[in-house]
Formats: sequence, structure tokens, C-alpha cells
Amino acid sequence: SINSPVPLVPNMIEIGGFHVNPPKPLSKDLQDYLDEAKDGAIYFSMGSNLQGKDMNKEVRDAILKVFSKLKHKVLWKWEADVLPNQPKNVRLGKWFPQQDILAHPNIKLFITHGGYLSTTE
Repeated sequence: SINSPVPLVPNMIEIGGFHVNPPKPLSKDLQDYLDEAKDGAIYFSMGSNLQGKDMNKEVRDAILKVFSKLKHKVLWKWEADVLPNQPKNVRLGKWFPQQDILAHPNIKLFITHGGYLSTTE
């Protein structure tokens, strides 16, 4: 398990991935966006504990600089209404259907904070 160690009763067993469901259809605009990603797409989400809008400016600017040089389309879970210096290939959303996005064949990279649910998805 990626979680911190916790005491469990002897008859309790952790089952990784038990919450993962078959993918559901994406909204038309999201489906079209990913289908049109001829060079692939990147999904960037720091989960619910880390919010991108609270990211250090220097770190955010470095990430944006790298993203702006890529041919890939980028979906970024971003909690604010505006992302300063947002590159044209970056699409923002306050929430995305993560499991369904990760099932899309054009997703080439998932950048995550490494939480248990995201890692198993």
C-alpha cells in the first residue's frame, strides 16, 4: 500500500483498485479534445489535497514553460478561474472525471501527487 502504515484487525485485507470502475463516456467536448490530440495528451492533477492555485509561482512557471514547448495537449485540474501565462495547449478544469480520462487511449502521461486512489487508477 502507498498509504501510511495503520493497524488492521487480522481479518481485514486492503484491496488495491477495488474502487476502479469501467470507464463512462466523456462529455462531447472533452471526448473531442482528447480524440484530436494527435500527439497525445497529458493529464495533470494534484488530487484534492494539493491545489494547483496554491502552487509556488516559480514552480508553476517552470511547469507552464515545459508544457508550452510540448506538442501534447494538456488537461490540468486547476481550481481557480484563471491561470496566468496559460499556454494554448493547456486546458483547465476545476474537476475532471479522472478514471474516464485515464482510460482514453490518447492519454500518454498522468502527472499526479501520488495519492493512493490516483496511483491505483
